[in-house]
Formats: sequence, structure tokens, C-alpha cells
Amino acid sequence: MQGTALTLTGRLSAQTILPWILHRGQLLDLQGWVKRKDEGTLFIVLAGPDALIDAMEAACSLGPAEAMVETIARAPYTFNGQPGRFTAL
Repeated sequence: MQGTALTLTGRLSAQTILPWILHRGQLLDLQGWVKRKDEGTLFIVLAGPDALIDAMEAACSLGPAEAMVETIARAPYTFNGQPGRFTAL
């Protein structure tokens, strides 16, 4: 299954942005996951309608008040199997 990967960089406190992203992904009924790569980088893999993935990207660019998203890189992603409910790894 084809999906979309978003890589976010910036001032990204895992304590605030991970729950925030998880909540938005679930509100938009997306499938996939979010994972913290390091202190300033998050990797998000999404499956769902293009308009909802675009909405998630827009929401991430604004982020919670405690975070400063500096860049978002978007790329295609191929799932091995069917992605499940949006979750944090």
C-alpha cells in the first residue's frame, strides 16, 4: 500500500508534540504511525485520503505552541502490508 512520509525538524519536545500529533492523526482517521528519530526530528508515516494527509501536514506546520517546526519534508512511502490505526512507536 502506498502512503506518505513526513519528516519534521525543529524544536520538537517529545513530551508535547508526540501526543499532539497522535491526537490529530486519530481525529483525521488516518492510518500509520509517528516516531521520534532524535531530539529535533520526527518521522510520520500516513495512509488515507490525500486531502486528510494535506490537512495533517498543515496542522504539523503550525504545531502546538511549545514546538517550533522548522521544516517538513514529504516523500512517498510504501507500507509492507496494511497500515493500522494511527499510533506512536
